[in-house]
Amino acid sequence: MKRIMFYALTLCALPLWLVSCAQTKEFTEQNIVGEWSIVNADGFNAADEETLDTPFLGFDLADRRLYGSTGCNNVMGQIYADSLSYGRMSFGPVGMTRRYCPNDQLERRLGPLFEKVRKLRLKGDNLMLTDEDGNVLITLTRRSAATR
Repeated sequence: MKRIMFYALTLCALPLWLVSCAQTKEFTEQNIVGEWSIVNADGFNAADEETLDTPFLGFDLADRRLYGSTGCNNVMGQIYADSLSYGRMSFGPVGMTRRYCPNDQLERRLGPLFEKVRKLRLKGDNLMLTDEDGNVLITLTRRSAATR
């Protein structure tokens, strides 16, 4: 009877263990740092807005620095990524320059989202910044050298 209970518990725990291991190995500094093009912010498709430059976010984990552009204004802030290996990241105060931008839908949606970000999710070439419940707030894709 004890042997049956042991096997039953092992079979139940194995999938949880495999999933937790997969999540902890997925996030490393090497696959997060660098520049990412903004695809979507709070349901707004970045490609739907004509901007001066390509909107992007950059992550410099060595200096704990967020940088980027909304396509018109610059973005800068602090990153808290001490629990990155567990898929957790958040931001300190994030600021933006205040130039006049003829199209600012992306910028207005993006600004308030930074304080809600708590987790990361990688899916293919996309990096998704989510809230505590896993709701996707910002979707990014790795920025190619050609778009820099």
